[in-house]
Amino acid sequence: MKNLSLIIFLFFALKIQAQTEFEAQKNFIKIKDILTTESSSKNLITKLNSLKLTFKDQINNHVYDFLNRDIDFDYNHKRIMIIFDTWQYQIDIISKNDNIYLKSIKTEYFKKYSYSSLDENELKGYLLKRNTFYQSHKRIKQLLEEISINETFAMRCGDGLPYTKEGLKIKSFVDEEDIESLKILLSNFNCEKQAFAVEGFSILSKNEVEIPNEYNILIKHIKERNAELQICSGCITGLVEKIY
Repeated sequence: MKNLSLIIFLFFALKIQAQTEFEAQKNFIKIKDILTTESSSKNLITKLNSLKLTFKDQINNHVYDFLNRDIDFDYNHKRIMIIFDTWQYQIDIISKNDNIYLKSIKTEYFKKYSYSSLDENELKGYLLKRNTFYQSHKRIKQLLEEISINETFAMRCGDGLPYTKEGLKIKSFVDEEDIESLKILLSNFNCEKQAFAVEGFSILSKNEVEIPNEYNILIKHIKERNAELQICSGCITGLVEKIY
């Protein structure tokens, strides 16, 4: 009898999972169809908001223009967070003068529902300028991977303010005076990762560790650019602010 109950439970659990995955897939396809055909970042937001209006539940379905920031040489990174039928989707785009040159979408739970596309010819010029400036050797693949990292900038966060995972990494770099590892973070396409590197160098400077001048130039640039970041304040995470 117990075995029969277990089989029935597993049957309905798998059936529910299949139904929820179908919803996640269905909405992913709708979002992807818009993303693949749209080349304007402004129009993209408009069309996604129009898609939201097709849902009966207007309270629990959302389209957030979450991040909108300068990533050097007149290129912009925009992140759009979408919640449709309780499933969350993250869109990242890189644009210049409103023209989209990189686009990606991924889901919160079903990793197989993801999509990316980019204009390699356009982005080669951006990479060349950026690699020269940051003294790095980044490639297109790294641009796509790093720009879509969902990172929160916080050395400490949560109840009792324990170190975050990234905060512990920075603390380790500082304790070991590992300047080169901090420099690698400084050239990351993800602005939160860059902010962690800036924080690490700041602590080293307070500890009277000499920072190479070429790194100080990059730190000054990142602070002056002052891109908005996803941050944690106390126990509240998911805030977006400029920190410099």
